Amino acid sequence: MNKFGKVIARLLNDERLHKGITQAELAESTGISQSQISKQMRGTRDINIDELSAIADALDISLVELIRKAEQEINPDTRNELEERRKKARMSNPSDSMPEGAVAYSGPDEDAERNDADDD
Repeated sequence: MNKFGKVIARLLNDERLHKGITQAELAESTGISQSQISKQMRGTRDINIDELSAIADALDISLVELIRKAEQEINPDTRNELEERRKKARMSNPSDSMPEGAVAYSGPDEDAERNDADDD
């Protein structure tokens, strides 16, 4: 199991313990055997996406939040980088994304009016 998988497993196990859910209860609610749950929570067995979804649902955890927490733990600078990108995107002018000299598409109604005027 890679580093990211181990962090995910630990976060899931921490959440399980925090909520007072036993491995047997988690196994029953997910349909995954207790033996597999045990290996997954210790980080010795990979968790496939279906299992991850089932475990997250049983623990009432958002997969997005779980992955965000794991990413921040592995790479603490990621959060700062993402915040900087978001700030830049909010501050940038939408017209900056168009090449110089480009004209925005006017749409079929305006094109039709322009063509009608050309026919006169």
